[in-house]
Amino acid sequence: MKLSRHLIVILLVAAALTASAQLFLVKRLVPKNVPSSDERFTFTISSSKIGSSAHFSITVAPKKAIYPLSTDVRVMLFDGTGEISQFSLDDQGQEKGKPYHYTFDVGTNYLAYSQFIFRYSDWTNHISGDDADSIFFFLRDF
Repeated sequence: MKLSRHLIVILLVAAALTASAQLFLVKRLVPKNVPSSDERFTFTISSSKIGSSAHFSITVAPKKAIYPLSTDVRVMLFDGTGEISQFSLDDQGQEKGKPYHYTFDVGTNYLAYSQFIFRYSDWTNHISGDDADSIFFFLRDF
């Protein structure tokens, strides 16, 4: 009987902790859902290849005012066997209520495995670890 009570208490505590844990969204964009059907943002992605490089231009427009919004935007480059580099992107001219805009160039030899990642959180001023939602796409798809 005592063991059953302990088991019930442990299960109740575990259920309470699980119920209070926040889940985070990870969504992959592909050409058929861009401009995206995401409920919070509209993504517009364009790319052009010039010689051995590809130029990307990405606009992320919030569908409603969700400020303050903390973002971490980056490109991760992979060569097929592992990550070789990553770099953060700064918004080019973000004003409150206006779309975010990012541009970058990548060698065409890295398009197959590399990706663009837009991480955001509207409940914290700093993004670290897994405490943000993410929307990403593989560069090869665009």
